[in-house]
Amino acid sequence: MINYFMRIFKNIIQYNMKSISTIVLSLFLAMNVSAQDEMKHFGKKIYVDNVPVTLNTAAFMAFEVSTSSYNHIKTAQRIRNWNYFWGVLGGYEVVVGLAYATSGNYNSEVGWIDVAIGGVCLGIIPKREERFKMHLRKAVELYNEVLEKQDETE
Repeated sequence: MINYFMRIFKNIIQYNMKSISTIVLSLFLAMNVSAQDEMKHFGKKIYVDNVPVTLNTAAFMAFEVSTSSYNHIKTAQRIRNWNYFWGVLGGYEVVVGLAYATSGNYNSEVGWIDVAIGGVCLGIIPKREERFKMHLRKAVELYNEVLEKQDETE
C-alpha cells in the first residue's frame, strides 16, 4: 500500500515539475521585490538582470510593484495567444483552400474563398504584433517608473 502511494506521489511530482520550478522561480523573484532591478524590453522578450523571463513571471513581478504594468503584460499575453490562434486558423484555411481549389473539383471557388479567408487571418497578425510590443514596452516603462519612485522614497 505504501509503495502504491509512493508511486502516485512520484508520478505527481514528475508530472508537475515544470509547474513547481516555475512557482519556485516566481517566489524567488518575488522575495527580491524590494531590491529588484529594472526590467528591459528587447523585441518580444522581457529581461531582468540580462536573463529572459516568461510573460507569466514578468506579470507576477509586475503585480507586486505596479498593477497597471501587470494589466499591460496580461493584455500583451492575450494578444499573443490570439495571434497563435489566428496563425493556425489562417494557415489551415490557406492549405485546405489551396488543396481544394487545385483538386479539380467543379466548385473550386470555395477553395479560393478559403485561401482569401486564410490570407486575411494571417494578414492581421503583424499589426497585432505591434500592439503586443507596444503593451510590453508600456508595461516595462510603468514598472521601472514605480521602481524609481520606490528608490527615491527609501
